[in-house]
Amino acid sequence: MKITQRNENGVRLISLDGRLDVDGVAALDQTLKDAFEAGQFKVVLDMGRVQYLNSAGLHTLAQYRTFNQWQGGDLRLVRLSPIVRRVLEVVGFRQFFRNYSSPEAAMIGF
Repeated sequence: MKITQRNENGVRLISLDGRLDVDGVAALDQTLKDAFEAGQFKVVLDMGRVQYLNSAGLHTLAQYRTFNQWQGGDLRLVRLSPIVRRVLEVVGFRQFFRNYSSPEAAMIGF
């Protein structure tokens, strides 16, 4: 899993490239934990290049969305790949995570 990130207008923008399997989830969890501990509760995840998402990845997404919302922020998903979109639909997470078309669209209302 390749993770790149930057801050823009108080929002942590994180781009993922690879698989959210055991190794990828561990890297994502650490990245989200670091943002949370730094007080950055507004997070946008660009998932356009994620080719796989397992249950641990789903758990991490749900967990940090909840943590961030408790602090007045959110975890928003951008450019869901077809496979990730399908996984979210199958497990019923589409009602919790909206698929934004761009990081800029996701940042509106933060």
